[in-house]
Amino acid sequence: MARRRDGAAYSFDLVPDDGHERGGSAPDGPGGAPGDAVPSVLERVVARLRGRTRRQRAVAAGAALVAALAIGSGVAITSAVQSRHLAERLRTAPGGVVSLPASITETWALEAESGVLAVLP
Repeated sequence: MARRRDGAAYSFDLVPDDGHERGGSAPDGPGGAPGDAVPSVLERVVARLRGRTRRQRAVAAGAALVAALAIGSGVAITSAVQSRHLAERLRTAPGGVVSLPASITETWALEAESGVLAVLP
């Protein structure tokens, strides 16, 4: 409630008007009555969809499908491009290892008469 002081200034008492005291529990629902539960997000979405026509639901489902496909293909393309750039950087890096997707072939051989060629510390 506002009280008038000095002509131009107003003072307000901030008191909760929903019936519970300071330190008490808040009411259960938006109406303040116990047992009035707030509907969940899923319940609100289902209630909103039930109010739509079949055509509106089909358009919404189609738009969601197109958005999901666009996001999925964008992620796949980005991953492929990053993989290609990473392989190219690895090929050109000093000491880099080239990918071995094909079978390994022998490029040189050493014929030795003894069994031990070198001993590493």
